[in-house]
Amino acid sequence: MIGILPVLREMFPGKAMLTVEDVAQVLNRTGAGGYEQTRDQLSRGLIVPGLRKFGGSWLVPITTLAAALDGLVQTDVTGRSSPKPLAATHTVVSAEPLIPRRTGRMPNRAKQRLELQQTRACLFWPLVLSTLRKWQLDAALPPPAVRQPRKRF
Repeated sequence: MIGILPVLREMFPGKAMLTVEDVAQVLNRTGAGGYEQTRDQLSRGLIVPGLRKFGGSWLVPITTLAAALDGLVQTDVTGRSSPKPLAATHTVVSAEPLIPRRTGRMPNRAKQRLELQQTRACLFWPLVLSTLRKWQLDAALPPPAVRQPRKRF
């Protein structure tokens, strides 16, 4: 498999470290918005995980960028490349029903939509828990605390 490193070396001959502008050019981002987006993603570790600033500015080793970009594609046996599927992240924010924070009169449609959301939220977790087998829940949850009666003297 041929990686992207030869392409990067051809784009930036003699450079071992790339600036934010260079990385934005590699990612085909132009203008101030592209620079800002690239700098933001570098600072959050989305393009190259674990990258740190050198002397107050983002400098990306060309080999590290090539490895990070090569990790985003997969090549099949015919030599065709395609994007790798990214790991899905699921976050449960709250199992509580939504409560409106506004005061005053709500339009009827908004009220009906809110009631539907609250009903769905109240039915969701009991449905999930009812589908799990009892032994899975017993293994996952700690045993209930046994309360000892107080001794009186």
